[in-house]
Amino acid sequence: MVGCLGALLLMTLIAGVGVWGAYRFYQNQLEQFTSDAPVVLPGVDVSQEQVDATVQKLEDFEQQFEDGLSPQELIITVEEINALIARNPELRGRVGVTIDEGNLRADVSVPLDELPGGKGRFFNGSLTMHVELEEGVLIAYLVDAQANGRAVPEFLMSAMRKENLAKDLYRDVEIAKTLQRCEKLTVESDRIILRVRQKQADRANQEPAEPLEPVQGEVSEEFNTSQFPASQQ
Repeated sequence: MVGCLGALLLMTLIAGVGVWGAYRFYQNQLEQFTSDAPVVLPGVDVSQEQVDATVQKLEDFEQQFEDGLSPQELIITVEEINALIARNPELRGRVGVTIDEGNLRADVSVPLDELPGGKGRFFNGSLTMHVELEEGVLIAYLVDAQANGRAVPEFLMSAMRKENLAKDLYRDVEIAKTLQRCEKLTVESDRIILRVRQKQADRANQEPAEPLEPVQGEVSEEFNTSQFPASQQ
């Protein structure tokens, strides 16, 4: 009986030490990758006039896209992207987008009050993504990620870099049809340029073709590594 009781107490002690260790690890990670103050993000100071003008621009393009009478080109600047983000009250002032060496970079600063131990803490980080579209195939993969000025561990990044983050969009038939009309998307110094084909009557009601292989699975090595800045490989 004493032996059983001793074993039970020992197991309880081990479990308690494990829980305490896990809690301390969580606290250390929380302190390491979060901050006690938010940061001011670039490009988030947007007026309502900018928001309204950007929304109107996209609505006009959407109407032209639906008509499909001629090829179209949409040019949207970084300022306009941030204006669209500012439409969402939960994102306004917390997410800002810039373009860095042809990649999209999103900086975020969000409170963590709802997380255990997160009261008064903020996640200040950034995600950098490479995005391109060619002949209806959208490729988006992670290039770099940082939290509180620290790089995300490479063993996590190496796996995430191989994943096409846009692949699930093709599960939606309507989105897949829309992407088939898109000829090319490029990211330049301060803007994104989208070129769209004229609608063809004999293809308008077809089901979308099967996406190319990189969309379905991992990003191919060609997309995955060749365009990383040297400092991030």
